[in-house]
Amino acid sequence: MTDVHDIIDAVEGSDEFREFRARHPHPYLAHLFCYAKSGSAPVEIGYYSERDDHIVVFDTKPVRARPPEGAFKEEGVIAPLDLASVGIGLAQARELAAARMRERYPAHPVQQEICILQQGDGPVWNLTIVTATLNLVTMRLDARDGAVLSDELRNIMDMQQK
Repeated sequence: MTDVHDIIDAVEGSDEFREFRARHPHPYLAHLFCYAKSGSAPVEIGYYSERDDHIVVFDTKPVRARPPEGAFKEEGVIAPLDLASVGIGLAQARELAAARMRERYPAHPVQQEICILQQGDGPVWNLTIVTATLNLVTMRLDARDGAVLSDELRNIMDMQQK
């Protein structure tokens, strides 16, 4: 059990979610999103409906649903998140990313993090880290075991020119 499981259990155990599920039985768990400047941060949980190609996002503190919005994706449908395979929670993913930053990018202090748990070939943590040196580090971690799948440092100013 990870903090992700606890967060989703709290949302899905809420009256707000039960009322949503009674009205909308088809959406399935698609992602977990967190934007953090430091320490803990509010988490958002997204449920995707193939039927109408919309996402309903639940805020976690307090638990409440936002209005449905169009799904942000390239093509096709969003894969359901295989929560049973998630072995690395949000806190641990952030710790692993911090360790990788210290190891590979020690001259680039972290200012902000965007963490998204979603389904790829398996459950994957996609992290975008904004540094004090005006760089972005994009990192992908296998959410089953924490293995670093990729990481890349890019200068924010270079991205603007393209």
